[in-house]
Amino acid sequence: MLYINLLLKWQEQEHNLVLHITSYEMCNESNLGSRSNYFRYMRELLEWGYINGYRKGTNGAVVEMKFLYNPADGQIVPLPRTKSR
Repeated sequence: MLYINLLLKWQEQEHNLVLHITSYEMCNESNLGSRSNYFRYMRELLEWGYINGYRKGTNGAVVEMKFLYNPADGQIVPLPRTKSR
């Protein structure tokens, strides 16, 4: 849900690849129970290659989006395997 909400923010912010978000806003929209879950999921999105960058700031965060397909040929980029827990 968090990644889908990031995509919705990307659309709202006129397809700018650098998003300005707040953790409270994203927790509310993604129905996350706590900010610690939000930060863990953002770290996982970064580690697994769903986003290019994530930087916390005083008035929110800056997220650099990454798309999971190659627009030139329409092929879907293979995702990395998830870690077993």
